[in-house]
Amino acid sequence: MQESGLRSSMHRWVDMRPSIVARGIIEMWKRRQQIEHMRPQIQEAVSHLVEGRPILFPGQGVYVLLIDGNNQEAIEALRSEKGRRQDQREATVVPPSRLFTMVDFDRLNELNPQINRGTIQRLYRAHPVGLIVPCLEEKTPPDLITYHEVNGETIPTIMNIWLARYRLYKIFWEELSRYPDALSSGSSANRTGFPSPTRFNDAYRFRANFVASSIAVKDPHEALHFYQGSHDVLSLITNPPEVARESSVSSIKHPAEFQKFRDILPNLVISKG
Repeated sequence: MQESGLRSSMHRWVDMRPSIVARGIIEMWKRRQQIEHMRPQIQEAVSHLVEGRPILFPGQGVYVLLIDGNNQEAIEALRSEKGRRQDQREATVVPPSRLFTMVDFDRLNELNPQINRGTIQRLYRAHPVGLIVPCLEEKTPPDLITYHEVNGETIPTIMNIWLARYRLYKIFWEELSRYPDALSSGSSANRTGFPSPTRFNDAYRFRANFVASSIAVKDPHEALHFYQGSHDVLSLITNPPEVARESSVSSIKHPAEFQKFRDILPNLVISKG
């Protein structure tokens, strides 16, 4: 009797498997279609970024930058941030508590009355791409500032905050690969392996095949730039600062990157700080 019941339950389990698999495939297809619908939005964001136009409206700017991986205080601030999960599907870059001290909300409101602190807070938690906003120079680390001309005036800006979901990464890289000359790789970007995305320091070291297919470094003097600080970063920006710190490149972890760094060293202003 017991054997019959076990056989019956096993039979039901076997019968269920095809439907479970089918439902899983359908759900996966639906999710991919939903993300694919965002391609036009990402295309627009990438074109704005590559052209260097000031982006002051939600979802039109794209920039990827982690806080300093060697700064324990910053890491703890990120981990303690409420309302955001830190898992393999998404990685927070600058916590809101830090970002909002850097944003110049008065200037932002002058340029675009539709955006205020509450808008950015909502976007921060919901939007998959990001934005570029004016910043306060005295409260923003110099290596996070980019300058844009708006209405004939050059203003400091801080660029994006987050990017979520691996499928979006793929679309993002597909679009960026159309502009290989506009891409710059940060000193700690790892383009040789597939690190665990759940580790904080690796959260934005994208899958190597996406990165390798998107960055064509023909002349390292023109296409490869390094940034002040020890950020784990793959930065996408057309006017990177010509400042680097030698200690931000590891000869052991990233020998190829380190050699390229040494190659262009004479052409950079090195900060030992």
